[in-house]
This record gives sequence, C-alpha cells and structure tokens, in this order.
Amino acid sequence: PVLRFGFNNDLGFTNTVNTMQGFTSYKLVLEGDGYRFDGKTLPFDTVTKSYKVKQADGTLKSVSFEQKSTVHGPVLTLPDGKTTVALKVAGLDRPGVLEQYLEMGKARDWGAFEKALRKMQVVMFNIIYADRAGHILYL
Repeated sequence: PVLRFGFNNDLGFTNTVNTMQGFTSYKLVLEGDGYRFDGKTLPFDTVTKSYKVKQADGTLKSVSFEQKSTVHGPVLTLPDGKTTVALKVAGLDRPGVLEQYLEMGKARDWGAFEKALRKMQVVMFNIIYADRAGHILYL
C-alpha cells in the first residue's frame, strides 16, 4: 500500500537487501502445556487472532486461531509435525514500517525524509537517498 522505491522532482530513494540474518530460530523442548527455558518450564503466551478468507460468493469468512509465543517470539510447528520452534524476528516489534515508508514517499526535502527515517522502523533494508540539494545517504 506504499512506495518502497520512489522519486519526485526533488529527491529519490530506493532499498537494497540487508544481508543480515533477520531472525534466529530456537528449537523448543515441549513440556506439559509449556516449554523448557533456562532450566524451567514456562507457559506459552497465547492470543487469539483472526484473518479473513474470501469465499466463492465474494463474502469474507473470519477464521480464528491461537498464536503461541515464547520469550523469544512466535511459535511455529515445522512441516514434519514434530519440531516446534520459536522465532525472534528483527523488527517484529516495530509496527510502523508502512507509516515510515508513506512519510518517506511524501518527503520533498532532506529534512522531511530524515524525520521519517528517525522512526527507525525499516530494519530489513538498506536505504539509499539523493536529492537536488546534494544530500546523498546510504543507511
């Protein structure tokens, strides 16, 4: 819903892939209704979430599910059905990525662009910027 690469008469910006590993996975040892961590059994944090699925008649059906999390992050069961992992994902705690990109896209000068960057929401990409006033940035 927002531009990630753009230009106008005054400036331009783009992204390159940051080669950092954006996540760390932790194989969990399940015990009872929880998991082992630091020599203890801890309970999962559980929240009910939902998403909508478009039906053949065009209506939307809500599907609910429970999302478990650990101290590391969200929990997934791998396709083998036997291995459960928790993921610590860079930027998962930063819900303002789209807002930052929107503000970057609306910028008309370095000051406005820098203000958008200060939100520090885009952690997975390098940002390249240049403008007519001679500002050049690789972040």
